[in-house]
Amino acid sequence: MPGDKETEFIEILNILKNNPRGMSLKQISAAIGMNRVTVARYLDILRTSGKIDMEPYGQAKVYYLSHRVPVSAMLDYTPGPVVVIGNDKRIIYANSPFQKFFEKSFDEIEGFCLFDVIPEDALSDVLVSGINSPLYDKGMSDEVWIKKDGKDFCFLMKMLPTVFENGYPGLTLLFENITGKKRIEEIVRIQRDLAFKLSAARSYDEALPMALRVGIDILDMDSGIIYLLDERTGEFTNYCSEGLGKEFLSFFDTLDQNSEFFEVISNGGVIYSQDPFTDFLSEKKISTIKNEGLKNFAIVPITDDGAIVGTFHLCSHRISEVRYNERMKGFETMASHVGNTISRIRTQDKLKKSEMRYRLLFNNANDGIIIHGMENDKIPGVIIDVNDKACEKLGYSRDELLKMRISDIDLNLKIEEQAEILKKFSLDREVTFESTHQTKDGHKKPV
Repeated sequence: MPGDKETEFIEILNILKNNPRGMSLKQISAAIGMNRVTVARYLDILRTSGKIDMEPYGQAKVYYLSHRVPVSAMLDYTPGPVVVIGNDKRIIYANSPFQKFFEKSFDEIEGFCLFDVIPEDALSDVLVSGINSPLYDKGMSDEVWIKKDGKDFCFLMKMLPTVFENGYPGLTLLFENITGKKRIEEIVRIQRDLAFKLSAARSYDEALPMALRVGIDILDMDSGIIYLLDERTGEFTNYCSEGLGKEFLSFFDTLDQNSEFFEVISNGGVIYSQDPFTDFLSEKKISTIKNEGLKNFAIVPITDDGAIVGTFHLCSHRISEVRYNERMKGFETMASHVGNTISRIRTQDKLKKSEMRYRLLFNNANDGIIIHGMENDKIPGVIIDVNDKACEKLGYSRDELLKMRISDIDLNLKIEEQAEILKKFSLDREVTFESTHQTKDGHKKPV
């Protein structure tokens, strides 16, 4: 059974719990039936232990339960790193996750300055100012980037004011690992920027090397190849690569229909971190991969509207395992953007070739050809295109003719005749008739 003092402490705390707005010394004394001097002494002890707080209101003082969380509770139930420091910035306690992340036992860091473990330049000015401040009257938080084993980790660091049993103030620092969240935000930004750049790309040379570098970055690898499907041969051909040696590229420059990877790729398979040395490669290619020093690879098909148009082969000389996560989802989304871009560029190239063939036939015809639009009242309008033979026969340059109408050249065609010709054209889709064209120098030519 608790002693009298402990009972009175509990009684004071219960009274304040039922009065969250606070109570004066006089009110507390009356509530528990104890003289003010004794109550004041108990209140001082409770304030020193951090269990209650006090605010002055004029001549009166109002006491209320402290909102500060007990350090022991935080250390027991917080899964992330937690460290407690005194007002001299020296470490008083650190939980297991803190010790594990920094790879130091508590005996190695106890009594050391916080900045001996976490470099001061890793913290924002706001956090440094809060840690150095002699008054811990309120909590604050900010992002902290800490480098470990060559990688950057981002934590949301929260600082909570702490009062120890001896009454001295300190700080409890809680770290929430938000590296994954920041990475996802970065991937979304990278995808957005890449999608914008891909939409402006006019050739594979603009689009694919850029996409390969972004893919390598998203998966945190260091090398890779983009293969394109050759529609004529059905093979996958290396279009661009990065970070791989000549011997490796010579063996994996083309993936024909008899290659080990072809079936996986053609079926739209996705592979992450599969052991390349044992599954479906020849001994010679296994030897080539070992010589290259690859520890891991990823294969993701590049598709457009469900059809495979290429594939990403990304590799790493340093990462031994890749687990499926948000980075890979982001990479696969990016691969679909690349597929759309390849299809668009391929279509544009076909249109250019088709236009070149059309232009070749158009300009090599023996007859003059004039293409013109139609006005709203169904009469011939502005000239849209002419071939070289028409320019030669009429004596005008192409630019001059593109500013003219048929009526500027044809002298005989009257509006009534044009209407009759168009009526016949709408039925037969072809009309032959005779007329007279006037050349630039005024000569008249029957046509």
